[in-house]
Amino acid sequence: IMPLELSKNSITQSSTALCPTARQNIDLQLNLPDYCTDIKRILKCCVEPGISSVSLKGEKLSATGGVTIRLIYVNDDDKTDCYESRADLDVSTEINGNLQNVTVTACCKTDYVNCRAMSQRRVYVSGSVTVNFSVLEERKKEFLSECKEDHVQLKKSAFKSRNIICQAEKSFDLSETVSLESDKPDIGKILFANAFAVVDSKKTVTGKMLIKGELVCDVVYCPDKGDNKMLKLRHTMPISQIIDLAGADEKSNCMLNLSVMRLMVNSKADSTGKNRLLEIAAKISALAKCSETKEFSCVLDSYSIKCELETENETVDFCVPVAEINETRTVRKSFELQKGIKEICSIKAEDVCAKITFNENRAVVSFSALLIVLYLDSKGVPSCAEKSFEFEYEPNLPVKNVKLSGEICGVVKDVSGLITGKDSFEVSADVFLQGEICQQTEERVVKNITVDESKEGTKENSALIIYYPQKGEKLWDIAKKYNTTVVLLKEENGCGEEIGEERMLIIPAI
Repeated sequence: IMPLELSKNSITQSSTALCPTARQNIDLQLNLPDYCTDIKRILKCCVEPGISSVSLKGEKLSATGGVTIRLIYVNDDDKTDCYESRADLDVSTEINGNLQNVTVTACCKTDYVNCRAMSQRRVYVSGSVTVNFSVLEERKKEFLSECKEDHVQLKKSAFKSRNIICQAEKSFDLSETVSLESDKPDIGKILFANAFAVVDSKKTVTGKMLIKGELVCDVVYCPDKGDNKMLKLRHTMPISQIIDLAGADEKSNCMLNLSVMRLMVNSKADSTGKNRLLEIAAKISALAKCSETKEFSCVLDSYSIKCELETENETVDFCVPVAEINETRTVRKSFELQKGIKEICSIKAEDVCAKITFNENRAVVSFSALLIVLYLDSKGVPSCAEKSFEFEYEPNLPVKNVKLSGEICGVVKDVSGLITGKDSFEVSADVFLQGEICQQTEERVVKNITVDESKEGTKENSALIIYYPQKGEKLWDIAKKYNTTVVLLKEENGCGEEIGEERMLIIPAI
């Protein structure tokens, strides 16, 4: 028996191969320096981890960066004050698995924080932060598309799917020194700092992606002098980067996600000696995926009318994008406070999480965040409250009765509060959501076929057979069972692919 002459197709897919985590404990004692006022009551202890670098060497995943600890408290004069301290972040974890063509990203979050005042000038802080790694792997799958041997029968089909051309991650730094506007008071203490990155435009050329966008940074601070007023400063920094994407061209479909890995904000004195400058430094991660959508021919089943075949199968997921999510939704929620509320000083969103779930034909986008609300109670005393902010909605989809998959991310672009009663207020948040939804088809395809020389050849059918098919039975299954071909069955019986009920078939001899 001669070797089989085969043709094969291949598809390259990107998937999350591993999601390892690494944790670092926080266990420290804060001693207030002489320039800080005494602590009367702690409002909030914020632990903000950030990543500066991520590396994969052999089987070791590592991340380094820093942790900012901000102690926001009320002093003896019933004024809001803050003390800031920093610690190093250095975590690693071992991974197993034979991975190829990987791209590693990472983000971090605070698991929990416990804060206890030991005295008016000493605070004990304990907690932990976790770095969540994501190992994306490009994996090529080959499958049979054609066999030129006449005796080999193939059941073929064609599927559209996304084929990954390349993917890459690039980290870069942004930094600027910002001067306060003339009508703004001098900076006393920085209470909160937050930032998000948005893409304004992206263009793919040969081997590269050109991206433009901006980093939006919000800083909330207490004035150097005055009452409990808190001021918010928003500053934007332009983003202009080139990402190398081997194999990409002008026709490629590219997705891009920007995330802020680390943010550091410091106040600084200007030439007059007054605290009127802000030093802003950020580490940004850009994850780009370049792909094309094309049709793949594949073999679902095979047999030979002359010999025994050994068949190797594999399950392949064919994925086609059907909807893109790129929108800002304004959501309003009402809350109540037990102490009453005289003034809202600041609102910050933490623990932001966006996810998408699928149930039959429905896609549900869910968003959640923890709101840190600094306010003056009915007596004008600074207070702090934490409120859960959640919503969900169903995006309109152009397809029905199909299996769906997808991913999404979200950021809070702006958040504000409005007092609606003596103990109630309303929060308005602009939430930016970005992601995509795909139609997914899972197929068991033939990866390879070989002749099994250890078995005798299949005996040819030489007798005329009358066969009554069962309801729903396919011509392919009947032809395979009786060692004939679908073409001969159609010619002998004058039928198509569908077999009518109570129909007699003549199985032709070969």
